[in-house]
Amino acid sequence: MSTTLQKQRTDYSTVEQAMIWRKPASHVTSEQERRIANTITATWQMPEMRITNLLLEGDAGSGKTQLAKALSADLQLPYTKITCFADMDKSDILGSLLPVLDEDSELQTIFDESQSQTEVISRLADHLKLSEQDAKAYLQRYQDSHQSVSYRFYPSEIVKAVQNGYLLEIQEPTVIRDASVLVALNSVLEPNGTLETLQGRIQRHPDTVVVLTTNRNYQGNRPLNESLRDRMQYSEKMDLPTIPVMVARASAKSGLHNEKLLTVMANIIRLLDETAKANGIHGVAGMRSYLYWSASAAFTDILKSFDQMVLYKVTTDELEIDLLKQAIIDAGLWDQLVSLVTQSAVKRTIPAVTPQKDVKPSVSEPTTSAVADQNKPEQDSEADKQTVSPDNEKSLDTKSEDDNVQPDGDKVTAEDAKRDTSLDVTSTTGTEQQVESFHEGETLSMPIIDTEAAKQTRKALNQSARESLQNTIHAHEGLIVHVPKITPADVKIANKSLQSNHLITDQLVQQMREILQNEHASDVVKGKVFGQQFDASKVVNQDFGYFTKKRTPDEDPSLAIAVRVDQSASMVEDDRIKHEQTAIFALTAFCRDLNIPLTINGDTADVSERERTSIYAYKEFDEDYDTALLRLTTIKALNNNRDGSTLKILADKLAARTEQTKLLINLSDGQPKAMPNYTGDLAKNDLQHVVHEAEREGIVVLSAALGDDAETLKGIYGNQRFLDFTDLNKLATNLVHVVMRFV
Repeated sequence: MSTTLQKQRTDYSTVEQAMIWRKPASHVTSEQERRIANTITATWQMPEMRITNLLLEGDAGSGKTQLAKALSADLQLPYTKITCFADMDKSDILGSLLPVLDEDSELQTIFDESQSQTEVISRLADHLKLSEQDAKAYLQRYQDSHQSVSYRFYPSEIVKAVQNGYLLEIQEPTVIRDASVLVALNSVLEPNGTLETLQGRIQRHPDTVVVLTTNRNYQGNRPLNESLRDRMQYSEKMDLPTIPVMVARASAKSGLHNEKLLTVMANIIRLLDETAKANGIHGVAGMRSYLYWSASAAFTDILKSFDQMVLYKVTTDELEIDLLKQAIIDAGLWDQLVSLVTQSAVKRTIPAVTPQKDVKPSVSEPTTSAVADQNKPEQDSEADKQTVSPDNEKSLDTKSEDDNVQPDGDKVTAEDAKRDTSLDVTSTTGTEQQVESFHEGETLSMPIIDTEAAKQTRKALNQSARESLQNTIHAHEGLIVHVPKITPADVKIANKSLQSNHLITDQLVQQMREILQNEHASDVVKGKVFGQQFDASKVVNQDFGYFTKKRTPDEDPSLAIAVRVDQSASMVEDDRIKHEQTAIFALTAFCRDLNIPLTINGDTADVSERERTSIYAYKEFDEDYDTALLRLTTIKALNNNRDGSTLKILADKLAARTEQTKLLINLSDGQPKAMPNYTGDLAKNDLQHVVHEAEREGIVVLSAALGDDAETLKGIYGNQRFLDFTDLNKLATNLVHVVMRFV
């Protein structure tokens, strides 16, 4: 589709005309593209109400950048972009004043590399074809003319776009740490906005269209600044396209026209995307993976290219790979894929290209495409036409080049399909490799309790909790915070649990320690007289602070964690409470070994008329881990649950922390329910409000489902915050793995 806008500027230069995106023949116009282009067109003649600031928010691979480029073609506006990064400052937004270097780069190289004046003169004479005397005179004139450094303003892409009326895509603005950098954009996002640069005030061209594209809920992303979001006149939620649209695009772009096969592949991509989100895996399974996987049919077996083209883009962690593969197997999609590949050849058509004489076709990769047959000479040997015997244990992709056997691309026999077509699901939890324990012979002992200090602690916890709930629907429900008492029997149980949990945590702790030892701090300090990176924009200050230096990395990760433990009566089913207790124990031991600040609260409801809400303080941020490990042995399934109260209290505790990353994890086996009417929409709205307020404070909220009510919890917390922990046997390992992603 294309639209005709009455633009103020039509005299584009040749370079600017080349910047207007041209849709390829394989482009499929989406509903979002039509809707946005029509909206812009409809408001173009309304100067004060013109829609020119767009926000496209969605997962990686959902087509945000492709949509921005398509709008360039629809609106016939030159397209340019800027990709944001964490340490971006205002000079990246506005432009920089930089020293002007000599236009003759070879001349500059001579000055930089020469060790003496004699060498400079000699190389100048050769370069300029001068005598030695003339070279000396040239050098003297050059030095006289370069006594003072001249500077030039180099505008950023943002300034160029705003000044000339382009379509500007700003990618990933949410990764920027400094909020003032984003606020600097506010003025230019106004309809008649301006930018204050070193060159003067620049007025926004009326034809300028700004498109912000950002991934939602990815690690490293921050909430978009409220003032910036408010200036977005149109927002679009970008998700993976529907299956028919995915199939149509893949067929057009890759040339693979087997609709049934493409449909199964699309279903695998969507399942991977959903499973990764449900288990807190931050990898990507989107349209890019789908398109390139489809295109791989031209040169290899799509069954064998699955790992490299799709799976390893989501994760390379063995436990997570096993989880994803198992999900595909359980859904029956892998068997369907193998069946389709076995029953019929995978047909693909690609544009003809002129073969390069120096490039020999690879014989090391199998193929399921027709391309191999199209390019094969008729004089091929009989060995090329034979299928591999089932007795031959060599897989096609491990043949020696000396065998000189070219697999038939179109003919996939049943024997071929049986070999290497099953997903290898192995678990690292049962590996024979034993890691030396950090805690050989370690035991916990009965702590000495100061009765008066403990009383004051309980009093302070109750007061703090009531203040947190003061302006909520829980304010008038009786609240008591308990600090569990420890007995000698609890010490014995805790020591037994500690030793068994070291099998889970020690290997993970060792892995994280190795990462942290090699970790470089991402924060930088500017204006230093020495450092790793020269910052030319600081030269104009003439204070010798021309360098940027990374901060010294901390020994401990900048992460604080709060966990809500479900102690409702339904947790007795399937021994959920025992599995939950083991998982929390493992997480506490893990955090202790890495010195990660941790607080844990459990809760139940309706113990009595006076005590509607009961909070169990197993660990506060300022308490030692060993005492917490002892208290965790007292976790029991009790009564109803009022999730929102505990989550609000924990969120307030996290908000007061100074760590860079704040993680709030909710463990729950189902929808909350408490007297008199805390259930249904009331409870759902309360929880969503708590989550929204927590995320405004920069807290990452995750909710893990432990029971059969997983879909209900997903509906309450949202797919992007939902963790599927219904496999209770892996609960402890999965919980620690989720935390590791934020360290």
